[in-house]
This record gives sequence, C-alpha cells and structure tokens, in this order.
Amino acid sequence: MQGLGKEFGYSFTLGIEITLPTILGAVAGYYIDKQLTSSPVGLIIGVFFGAAVGLWTVVKKFVIGQERDEK
Repeated sequence: MQGLGKEFGYSFTLGIEITLPTILGAVAGYYIDKQLTSSPVGLIIGVFFGAAVGLWTVVKKFVIGQERDEK
C-alpha cells in the first residue's frame, strides 16, 4: 500500500510542476499586457513560456529517474 502512496505523490508533484509555471507565466503575461496595452500577446507568450518551463522540469526529472533506475 505504501508504494501506491509514493506513486500518487510522484504523480501529484509532476502535475504541480507543469501547472504552476504555466499559471505563473500566464499571470506575468497578463501583467505585461496591462503595462504595455498589448493584450493578448503577453498572455499567450507567458502561457507558452510557462508550459515549456514546466515540461522541461518534468522531462529532466524523468530522465534523472531513468538514469537512477538503470544503475
């Protein structure tokens, strides 16, 4: 049963690591749009940049996990 909890925690962490940078990128893009009156360009760029950062983090963790499993 403990293995299931560990897997759930790992999945939850990965979800947060994708979602949080995306939301922060959207907020930053929205703020930039408000300052520059360039709506929705900053928001779109912020969302894509945040999603890219989140996915990069997850891929990096996955690769590190794969390397650890091979050893």
